[in-house]
Amino acid sequence: MAISNKVILYRRKKNQIARLIKICELEKIKTAIFAQELRLNYLRREINIFEYESQLKKTFKEKTPEDWVKYYDGCIKSYNEELIKYDSFIARDQKKDFIIPTLFIFI
Repeated sequence: MAISNKVILYRRKKNQIARLIKICELEKIKTAIFAQELRLNYLRREINIFEYESQLKKTFKEKTPEDWVKYYDGCIKSYNEELIKYDSFIARDQKKDFIIPTLFIFI
């Protein structure tokens, strides 16, 4: 049985969302690693407090690294909710694709 165009589109959208989740996960890790390395450089006295704060501000703008991690967590949560929504759309439309041809068989 052929898969409907809607189901194909929903699956593509799910793939796009899954890629966005991966990007957010990677950015979250990069943020944490950068902040940790910068802090270690400061603690080892490789940079002074002014350089430390300057790098933080330059990299993270008006947010803290923790704020960015929370932001990425929120994005990931939102994207996961969208994945669930598209799963239900796919299940619904696949059920329609199955029911309609079956009705014609019985008529």
